Amino acid sequence: MSRKIWAGAVVLVVSTLVAEEAAAQRPAVFPKEEFAARRAAFYEKIADGFAVVLGALSPPDNSLFRQNNPFFYLSGIEKPNAVLVLDGGAKKSYLFLPELDDEKKEGEELSPADRLKESSGIDEVEDIERFVRTLGFLNRGGEKVLYISQRPEELQAPDTAMGNFTEQQRLWDSRLSRAGAFAKWYRERFPTAVLESYDEILDAMRWVKSPAEIEAMRKAGHVTALGLNEAVRATRPGRYEYQIAAAADFVYFSEGAQRLAFSDIAASGADANTWHYFENDKALAAGDLILLDTGAEYDYYAADLTRTWPVSGRFTEEQEKMYRCVLEASRKMIAAVKPGVTIKDLQKIAEEVYDAHGFGDLGPPRRKEGRTYVGHFVGLSVHDVGSRTEPWVHGVVFNIEPILEKPGIHIRLEDTILVTKDGHENFTAESPVEIEELARLYQEGSRLYP
Repeated sequence: MSRKIWAGAVVLVVSTLVAEEAAAQRPAVFPKEEFAARRAAFYEKIADGFAVVLGALSPPDNSLFRQNNPFFYLSGIEKPNAVLVLDGGAKKSYLFLPELDDEKKEGEELSPADRLKESSGIDEVEDIERFVRTLGFLNRGGEKVLYISQRPEELQAPDTAMGNFTEQQRLWDSRLSRAGAFAKWYRERFPTAVLESYDEILDAMRWVKSPAEIEAMRKAGHVTALGLNEAVRATRPGRYEYQIAAAADFVYFSEGAQRLAFSDIAASGADANTWHYFENDKALAAGDLILLDTGAEYDYYAADLTRTWPVSGRFTEEQEKMYRCVLEASRKMIAAVKPGVTIKDLQKIAEEVYDAHGFGDLGPPRRKEGRTYVGHFVGLSVHDVGSRTEPWVHGVVFNIEPILEKPGIHIRLEDTILVTKDGHENFTAESPVEIEELARLYQEGSRLYP
């Protein structure tokens, strides 16, 4: 077994055991009323139409099940192979499950289906065999609008799902997405059916986080910051990128996170010039920088945090000049966050800072709209849904992510920022960015790698 696989396996086993114990003791962040409120808002958007939301399938291997984001957002149900039907006219919810046992056990007051209704707030819980009959009942006039997703399944990030969808459009691959296959089946069964997408409805709802969502993301940010700090402590020349990531992951699970929000990116030296580098298998070299782009997931909500620091504990003169430019851009963009700000406002700030430091040509690519990249929304997905043109409001969460790079040097700082009623809150502020504070963490050394 390779050193990389062995280290990852040890951390995964120990961390999973600790996480399971923490999860058993931690109360649920979301009461059933949270999901009921989301469904009520959704009913208003679809009027007298109805929606079908497909849950995630059982994993093909022994990996842990994670519900897809739209299904979880509207139900909180984590059971595989489920289907959710929402009737806007009657404002009623139906949950369909395979092999549902609806018989009361001796001495029990409620059947499994009734217990699930009680705990979730779903109106009806039925066996999946009744799903088709229910569709016929809801569409008996043949004129009701059925709302479905027109996107591939969002198990992680929407942009990842769309990348998979692009692959499905290759000339030699005729597979439909699950949503596409369901739409095709429904049209064949109900030829006069009218189908619409609920994707944009959910996008608008998910863009603004509720107090319960904010609390989950606050915890995710706290855990992620603690983990990244341990990764800085663990850094020494000769250790491997994957060992630095493992130090952060151990803390996440020890602190109660259920899973990683995405695969760690631990990139040193020239590896960091590949933005989404996942190999994490190179030995750290003195004189290089290391970047860790990482995030814990807490009750389905993500944090996203990046820090860049020197492998040997001290920046070179060139590295420090670039780092101080990125640090200034980060500070000024974060300081500007408040209701009414737009992504263009932050792009202007970043470009002015890059230009003032003489690094205007080293910023991230300026895209087709003519402006530079400054970050992305965060929520159920690490690259979450949200409007890139509308002014921000209280409850929007965005990752501020200034970047400078040249061959062999890539410097990035990234923090998860909430728009509050009169300003902002940095969910990942417990991970320091000042050069002196990073050096202090480095000198402390890691409890995991003495």
